[in-house]
Amino acid sequence: MAGGRLTKKESDQKKRQGKKMFINGFSQNEIADVLEVHLETIKRWYKKYDWQDAKDIHSLSISELKQETLRSFQSLKAGETPKVSPDQLSKLSSTFEKLSDKKKNLAYMYDNFEELSDAILKDALSERLKKNREAKLEMAKYIRGMMDEVVSKTYKEALND
Repeated sequence: MAGGRLTKKESDQKKRQGKKMFINGFSQNEIADVLEVHLETIKRWYKKYDWQDAKDIHSLSISELKQETLRSFQSLKAGETPKVSPDQLSKLSSTFEKLSDKKKNLAYMYDNFEELSDAILKDALSERLKKNREAKLEMAKYIRGMMDEVVSKTYKEALND
């Protein structure tokens, strides 16, 4: 763990990263290890910022929305009652269709970015040798930083679309 207090900017960034990691299935111990923040701090952030609620809300990705839409259509085609009503699916699809191509691409890019980021971190955390684990975690942090920059740039461009 890094010593000393975090600046507000560093703290806010680590809170966001920790929340994203939790939403994506990382344990509090893993988050503390990767972010180099004391476990008690992670536990406090978890409670204060209601990470579990955020995880529940974010449990549906764009690819899952697409899959659920296809499952519902398949159920309707087979004469069965789908889990999601056609009206609900229509509203969700309509909302997604109203997004510009850049905004759609951003949504897909973000989903893929999170999957890649999680895979890199899981690989690093599975490393048995401390030296190799630390090297992979440093690489993961570098890649995460670069990917955050790309997402931020693309997001700003999409907002101006």
